[in-house]
Amino acid sequence: MKHYILVLGTLFWTSLAFSASPNWTVNPVDYQFSMNITGVLVDTCNFSGEIGDSIAAFEGVTVRGVGEIMQTVNGKHLVFLTVYSNLPNGETLTFQHYSLSQDIVQPLNVTISFVSSGVNGNTTNPYQLFKITPILTPTISGLNDSTLIVKTDYQYVSSYQWYKNGTLIVGANDSILEFDSITSEDYTVEVMSVDGCEIISPPFNPSLNTIAEEYNISQDTFDFFPNPFREQLNISFKEKKQRDIEIIDLTGKIVFSKKSNTNYITIKTDVLKKGIYFIRINSGSKLISKQIIKY
Repeated sequence: MKHYILVLGTLFWTSLAFSASPNWTVNPVDYQFSMNITGVLVDTCNFSGEIGDSIAAFEGVTVRGVGEIMQTVNGKHLVFLTVYSNLPNGETLTFQHYSLSQDIVQPLNVTISFVSSGVNGNTTNPYQLFKITPILTPTISGLNDSTLIVKTDYQYVSSYQWYKNGTLIVGANDSILEFDSITSEDYTVEVMSVDGCEIISPPFNPSLNTIAEEYNISQDTFDFFPNPFREQLNISFKEKKQRDIEIIDLTGKIVFSKKSNTNYITIKTDVLKKGIYFIRINSGSKLISKQIIKY
């Protein structure tokens, strides 16, 4: 019997941008405390922003800091901000990006807690300021005993490339991959967007997954937070049972592995580099994968 792997692209876009050159200003003498940020704009998986663009920090609707992208280091356009407050710590800052070439303002998908005299990022390792854009998250799951589905929430997918056990499958560049029988093979798919962003799904082995249970993951739901994360990642499960927990980078390398039989676990992530990862939970008959981001 022939089996098929089907890719479904769930496309969505919520536009939060608006046009008009912003009049962002802040008067340092109005504040007692300050902190510094050396940042780089990140659009999904690519460094973004252009010389002349601006980034502003806000507490509520009040501008607390403004910086212009004005220096390029190692191919990254950097922005330098000094942010001000009358409280030594505790205020939550949000950010907006003004694109000079497009003449639009767009909120960024990042918050920072103000800490007096704090330093966030440097020219070697700048703080990543994520833009609010659709995130490319291809994951393979089972629909029934003859069809597997890869879901991605990214819009404007331009191409696919399938792999078996890490080896490129020649000619497998469509949204459907046909295979003859369920054997112990790891399938992955690389998805590329029209803007050149590409990412590989976590591996899926049909022989290790009970198809109906893989698709209906509500039987073993879990929450992970915060996401994006920084120094630690918390995971809570609906019930206690033995599970293998792994964090995998974009190359497929397992960078964290732990067995747990509790319903709550905290993972220290300070050793991980900033970027996109997958967390994989294996409870025996079910394998669940989710995308996570370290900033």
